[in-house]
Amino acid sequence: MQTNDIRQAREAWNRIFPVIDAIMQQPFVSAVKAVLGAVALPVGVPRAPVAPLDPATTARIADLVAEERRLFAS
Repeated sequence: MQTNDIRQAREAWNRIFPVIDAIMQQPFVSAVKAVLGAVALPVGVPRAPVAPLDPATTARIADLVAEERRLFAS
């Protein structure tokens, strides 16, 4: 294991953590479906009794995903 690998892993974790944190604060299936929609892989709404996320939460997750993708692209 190289020190550089650990540093890179920590940097990657710090970039992805906001998305993971947002997912874990919501009903998991609904949040994962929101993330998939944000990366242009729409999979529809969850089946009952699970409800989709409200539009504000969906938008917040989409913003976090967009930011994460922008950071990983740079």
